[in-house]
Amino acid sequence: MPRAGLHAGLAAAVFLVFVVASAPASLLARLAPAAVQLNGVQGTLWAGEASSVRAGTVSLGRTSWQLAPWQLLLGRLAGDLETTLPGGFARGEFAIGLGGTLRLNDFSATSPVASIVAATGMGLPVSDGQVVVELTALAISDGWPERAIGEIRVGDVPLVFRNGQPVQDQLASFELRFDADEVPDTGPLEGTLTDRGGPLEVTGLLQLTPPTNYELTGRAKARAGAPPEMQQALVLLGPESPDGGRDFSFAGSL
Repeated sequence: MPRAGLHAGLAAAVFLVFVVASAPASLLARLAPAAVQLNGVQGTLWAGEASSVRAGTVSLGRTSWQLAPWQLLLGRLAGDLETTLPGGFARGEFAIGLGGTLRLNDFSATSPVASIVAATGMGLPVSDGQVVVELTALAISDGWPERAIGEIRVGDVPLVFRNGQPVQDQLASFELRFDADEVPDTGPLEGTLTDRGGPLEVTGLLQLTPPTNYELTGRAKARAGAPPEMQQALVLLGPESPDGGRDFSFAGSL
C-alpha cells in the first residue's frame, strides 16, 4: 500500500475510534441484547456509568466503566469496570475479543455468602460469612475457561450440623485456588481446596470438565476441641482412618 494510502487508513481508523469513544453512553443501552437492561445511563461509551444493570437473573447496582479506545484498533473492547453487588463489589480489567473471548485481569469481588445462596437458590441455612474472589487472570471462550489463575475464599461461615441449624460459635473458612495457565478444551480445570483455620480441617481437589460437570474429592477431619456434633456429622462421609480423617467425594453438574 502506498504511504499516502496507509496514512489515510490510519487517520480513518483514529477518527472512527474517536467517534465511537465519544458517543453518548445511552447508545450502549440501545445496543445491548434484550436480556441486558441498563438504567440511569450517563457519560460516554468511553467513560460512563449506569445506576443499575440487569442481565438475566443477575442484578447489579451502580456500574461504571473506563474503556481503552485504542484497543478497538486491535479488535477488542477493553477497559476497567467497577460495579456494586448486594453487600459487596466487583472491579477489574476486562477485554472482549471479536471471537467472544472474555478476559479478566486483576479482578476482585466480594459478596455475603447469604446473597450468593439466595441468588443460586441452593436453600442452605447460611446467614453469615463472606465470599472473596481474587483473579490474577481468567479467560473464557465458548463457555469454558482457557486460563484460570486466582483464588476464591469463603470466610467465617457457621457450620451446619445434622439438625440443620448453624452453630454461630463454630465458624469455618475455606480457600479454592486455581493455577492453570492453559486449560485443555476437554478439561479438566483443577482447583485445590484447603481450610483457613477453624474447627474443621479440609484438603481436597476440585475437577471441572465441560460443559459444567464437577467432581470434588478430599479428606475432612475435626480439629482438637471441635464440638461432638461435628464428629457425628463427619460419620456421614464414611469410614474413619487411623488419623481421624474421613475421605469424601461429590460429583454432579453446575
